[in-house]
Amino acid sequence: MGAAILSFFREERVLPPSLSLRISKSSAEPALCLSLLDLTELEELLAAPEGESLLCTHLSPAERSRYDGFTYPGRRREWLGGRLACKAAILNLAGSTATHTMPELAIGSAANGAPILRCSSPAASPLPAISISHSNRYVAAMAAWAESCGIDIQKTTDQILRVVDRFAAASEVLLLRKTLPHLEETQRLTLLWAAKEALKKGVLHDQPAVFQGVTLHALDNGPDLVLRLHHPGGGDRPTRVNAVALDDYFLAYTVEACHAGTP
Repeated sequence: MGAAILSFFREERVLPPSLSLRISKSSAEPALCLSLLDLTELEELLAAPEGESLLCTHLSPAERSRYDGFTYPGRRREWLGGRLACKAAILNLAGSTATHTMPELAIGSAANGAPILRCSSPAASPLPAISISHSNRYVAAMAAWAESCGIDIQKTTDQILRVVDRFAAASEVLLLRKTLPHLEETQRLTLLWAAKEALKKGVLHDQPAVFQGVTLHALDNGPDLVLRLHHPGGGDRPTRVNAVALDDYFLAYTVEACHAGTP
């Protein structure tokens, strides 16, 4: 992992048998926890003797059945990595107040692909909102004491230039160039895509059209990148999306409203 990743994800957690995850937490309202998992490391552990069986002990019975049903190794790895990263974020968010274990947590999928969190423990404390994303080498996950949340990670590649007309208006491109002149065009566009994807997951997950009506209103280029986006149903007040450059990736995340079960 590069220096930017280690600087943002400052804490390390290790899942048995020896899977390392990076953690970033914020106690500000609403409290949230982000986690990052390296899929290349996960792949090596899955190929090791007993590695797969040990990693799968972190899954619920329903998740294990789903995992066994995947045909393609790459999809199995991404799906497993997403569950492990998300459960790590959930438990690290709860901290000492957690009343559930990883196997008791089950992350399913809604019809629109959004993750759904359930817990089999009758004594479980309120569950947070969650979101999962993966791109190339990494899986990122988020847990937050919020009504909903969204996270997206994107690797910067030249392919973004081929689809720019599908998600970025000319005014948005100009605003990005003016505010972030030190970045390359591919980086600016990747940042915008990640921010819109995070907002869609957190706020517009029930809407079928990708990014329709989502527009960049303002961008704060301070110690942290903050994008403010207008979207259908959002009224006059734009939604805040935080973002960070992680070497050749961009990570964006957002939370929506307060969770009734906040500790």
